[in-house]
Parts: sequence; C-alpha cells; structure tokens
Amino acid sequence: MTNIKNSDINEYFKNKHVLVTGGLGFLGSNLCRNLLHYSPKITTIDNQNALSEGRSFNICNIACKLNVVCGDVLDTAILTPLVLQSDLIYHLACPVRQVENVNITSLHISHSLSILKILEICRLYHHRPLIIFASSWLVYGKSKGNKIKETSATHPITSYGLYKLISEEYCKYYYETYGIPFIIFRISNLYGPRQQIKYNTNSMIGWYIKRAMENSTLPVFGDGCQLRNYIYISDLIEGMTRCIVTHKCVGEIINIGSESSTPFREMVETIISVVGLGRIDYATWPSAWKKQEPGDLVLCINKLKKITGWCPLVGLKTGIQKTWKYYVKNIENYL
Repeated sequence: MTNIKNSDINEYFKNKHVLVTGGLGFLGSNLCRNLLHYSPKITTIDNQNALSEGRSFNICNIACKLNVVCGDVLDTAILTPLVLQSDLIYHLACPVRQVENVNITSLHISHSLSILKILEICRLYHHRPLIIFASSWLVYGKSKGNKIKETSATHPITSYGLYKLISEEYCKYYYETYGIPFIIFRISNLYGPRQQIKYNTNSMIGWYIKRAMENSTLPVFGDGCQLRNYIYISDLIEGMTRCIVTHKCVGEIINIGSESSTPFREMVETIISVVGLGRIDYATWPSAWKKQEPGDLVLCINKLKKITGWCPLVGLKTGIQKTWKYYVKNIENYL
C-alpha cells in the first residue's frame, strides 16, 4: 500500500507532456480540469462529431490553458506528432454507445483501430509514453453472481464491450512484445457533470436527471432490482491518478468503481428525491435492451485499494446532488 501525497502527484506530472484523446467529452474534459492543478502541458484531440460527447462548452473556461486540436484519432497525420511529443497518453476517445443504432457496431469495432494507431506510432518511432486506456466493466459480459475481479472471465455481449476488450488485447500485446507501457482501467457506471444527458444510450443518471427536471416519467425496465456500481467522476479521476503515480500499475488491469453496488431503481428513486420532481414508470424490457442486459454488477476493487490505500469517497446521493446542481445552471448547453 502506498501513501500518496499531493506533492507526489505534483512531482510526477511536473514538466510532463500529456495527450488526452476525446478531451472535450465527459471524462476527458473533467480530466483536463484536474490535470491543470498539477500544471502539465496538456494537448487534447477531439473530433466533436455527433456520435461523441465532445462539446466546446465542456472546456470553455479552460481552453486557453490547453492545446486543443480538432481532429480524428484515426487520422495518422494528425495523431503522429501529438503522440511523439507526449510522455503520458490518456486514450478516452470513443463513439457513444447506442443500442438502437445498428451502425454503432461497426463504428465501435473500427474505433479499436485508434489504440492500434497510437501503439504503432510508438513502435515505429521507438517512443515509450505511458498509455492509459479507459476500458469498461462491460468486457465481463453477463454476471455470474460473484464479485467481479480483474481475473474474472471476459465475454462481452455488446459491441461497446467488444471494442474495449479488443483494445485491451492490443495494449497487452504491444507491452509484452515491444515494451510499450500501459495501464488499463475497467470503469464501472460513471456519472457526473459534463456528461451528455439528451439520450439514454450512454448516461442513464444524466438522462434521468433531465427527465426529472422536466417532471417527466423515468422509465425502469423490469423490476429495477439489478445491481449497478456507480462512481462519481472526481473519484474516478482521483483513483486513476493515484494508480499512475505509484509506478506499480504498469502492465496491469485495474477495476475502478465504488465500494458497493446499488439496485437500479434505488438510483432512480434517489434522483426523484433530490430533484423533487418526476416519477417512476415500470415497463417491459425492449428486446434489443434485454439482449444486452448483463445482470448484476458487483465489482471488486480490492486491487485498487491495496495498491493505492485509497477508495472512492463520493456517495451516490451526494454525487447526484452535485450533478443535478451543475445541470440546473448549464442544462441549455446539453440539450
């Protein structure tokens, strides 16, 4: 277990060139804000297309402190110089997950080429930055009823989970074969400010908050008893940062989520309680959603806790309150 101080984090990031792909999205924009506390030189690349969460508003008051590149991570000509100037690369760019859109499958699979492009640039130019890949708990597939550890079997049942698993395998291969270092974070149900809330295909908490603010119904499929593991954005970033700074996680896969899981309907009830509006509408599972329902998510984060001596701090109700207050002030920029 490592006792990490703020001075350790400052020292680690001092003079480092950091590249954040998807830096105008939910996770990317919040990460950039956090990294600025440690004064690294930050470049972000984002294509800001309709399938992503990227929007200029997410970084409107910090853009002057960043090197913002508008471009696609699949464009080698744009990507190469950005990779070669970087000591640390956070690869976060990804199309938004959508069940209804059949084309999203090919988009997810083709987007696994983005991490491959980064790795190939590193190999060709003998460059060895630390690559941080934001993966997902969805690589595990359907729940087996036990706490999910990093060593648990992977069997994704969504194109999003498959894309993440393919990308993980690329990272492992290039590390074992060419020595390109990585850390993979398998992230649970993430939520917080700056997440898209217009659609229910990527951000259930954000979308439900919007619905409650409109005093609309909040649909819950089935009985809503399935367990989910919600982690607030600041906790995720803190956990990732602590893992990176320890120097103990290179070549490792780390589960990152909250310490406990919550029934889905309890999350919805909490939103209604916090906002003071809205009501649950129980409904039958749509067939497309039912096929991709993984069951309970009970994530084991013992590895994270053992390495860092830290665990997530923001409870679900507090996190929902923080998120709601953000959208009360800024909702017009997310509709």
